[in-house]
Amino acid sequence: MALAPAPPENVTLTGAITPDAKVSWSAGADPERAGFEILWRETTEPRWSRLTTASAPGELVLKGVSTDNHFFAVRSVGKNDARSIAVNALPGLPRKP
Repeated sequence: MALAPAPPENVTLTGAITPDAKVSWSAGADPERAGFEILWRETTEPRWSRLTTASAPGELVLKGVSTDNHFFAVRSVGKNDARSIAVNALPGLPRKP
């Protein structure tokens, strides 16, 4: 982890009244960061079992993934393939357009 980029910040989760989860996060500029991994797992699973990637901070909609039955997190990935600690998504208010 010493060689990993800084973890993402302000990781939030919305979508409680829809069948889709929306994960949002921010991060400072880091020339050594390659992107982010968005992780999720069912509440009964002990380890992260699914992931998708994003190249920049922002938000990602996980179609068909219920917020009721899953935990979510985001971590940074460095160009050296090192990964930061995963930051758990906290319930948040939807962003206004």
